[in-house]
Amino acid sequence: MSLTRRHAGGVLLAIVIAARSSAALMGVDCNQDGTIDADDVEAAMRVAIGIRPLSQCPALDSIPDQQLSIDEIVAAAPNPTLRFWWRQLLQGLPRESELMERNAEITARYAGWYSDEHALFKWAGCAAFVSHQVRMALPLDVVHTVQARLGNSPDPIRDQALYLDLLRLTNTAVYEDIGWAHLAYLNGGLAEVEAGLEDVPHHELMLSGFRAIDEGRRMLRRNPNAAAQKIWLGNTLLLKHEQYGIIQDQLGQMPEWMAELMSRLVWVDFDANNFQFDLRTMDRFWRCMEQYGRHNASFTNADDRWFWITKEILPTWQAVDADTAGLHHRLDRLHPDRQEGRTINAAAASR
Repeated sequence: MSLTRRHAGGVLLAIVIAARSSAALMGVDCNQDGTIDADDVEAAMRVAIGIRPLSQCPALDSIPDQQLSIDEIVAAAPNPTLRFWWRQLLQGLPRESELMERNAEITARYAGWYSDEHALFKWAGCAAFVSHQVRMALPLDVVHTVQARLGNSPDPIRDQALYLDLLRLTNTAVYEDIGWAHLAYLNGGLAEVEAGLEDVPHHELMLSGFRAIDEGRRMLRRNPNAAAQKIWLGNTLLLKHEQYGIIQDQLGQMPEWMAELMSRLVWVDFDANNFQFDLRTMDRFWRCMEQYGRHNASFTNADDRWFWITKEILPTWQAVDADTAGLHHRLDRLHPDRQEGRTINAAAASR
């Protein structure tokens, strides 16, 4: 297996993977009723990655201080393999309060995985550009201006900061939900990813995605074209898992005025330069919806986002990915100070 083994630290269908023959569910008893079921596992994982309030699983907070340490986050994983890779993923990551530094590190790690396995990790490359763009959060005064034009918000002013920071919170959640599997695959292959997803609810698309990527990897030498199609399919499944799972979970909480604001202003640009617009690498949500007559579309609707992704974002990203010379220049903007990580021997690691 010719996978790069360099990065150590640097990151839907509602079907529970409990039918697989495996050990009993491990994890945290969120309801504290003496049993651990799939609902406990899901709640604990979502609290750990920050998309559910701690009140939904207070048992995670072993030292009641209203915040989770790395050890407490890792404890939410339902099996030893996922616990191990979550720990590797979180090591060296700036604190949540260091918003810009944390975002830059996540972006650099995505870009590093993509650079190391350019043929395989298309999702990571796409995520690197999107994470880089998240840094461009809207100033509060701009939001107030647009909000006034759209109508009065039913939400208290004190809650607006939460909505403004939603993209950054989602960025971290996606990293923790999917990123660990890239580390696991780099160091232990598909078997390590499968072991990490044992007894993890709502991750069938993610599992299918990595299986397709691995199938494509094994076809690369004998049938490059078919291999590329299989790899892109696998990465598209990762993207769909992200959109219908973690991201929808977050965007579904938005008030109507914020949903309309995002629908009109959101775009994705694969140029990695937030101070200029390149129409060859940029796709706007609202422009796409207008072009296809979806006038009532909302960015907070998963089906509308997926329509945009399949019609514009994926084709644009595939073109950028194929432009090798231009791609290297863009990647340098994403991780200019990249350092080599240490190798992890997953098989020998103590869990």
